Amino acid sequence: NRSEQAYQHLIQIEEQLSADHPAASLLLSLKIKLGYDIDTNGIISKIDSLTSIDSNLLAMTSLHLIRAGELTKAKMTIEKIDSFSP
Repeated sequence: NRSEQAYQHLIQIEEQLSADHPAASLLLSLKIKLGYDIDTNGIISKIDSLTSIDSNLLAMTSLHLIRAGELTKAKMTIEKIDSFSP
């Protein structure tokens, strides 16, 4: 399917994408949609500031992690969101 094709193309350049690049957000949402493992530490370490899109993606990521039973990773993701709250 097209989502899988997009994922396969984007995963090849993942290391070259900055956290604020739109393709990085797209790749993260594809990983969530397709059920791939999410490198929470890698995502969190790249984020310097949080846009509303990033916030939504991190919220989706934490929900995905909770459903997968990855509670420690989910907590780290939620704490990252909270660290940018005013």
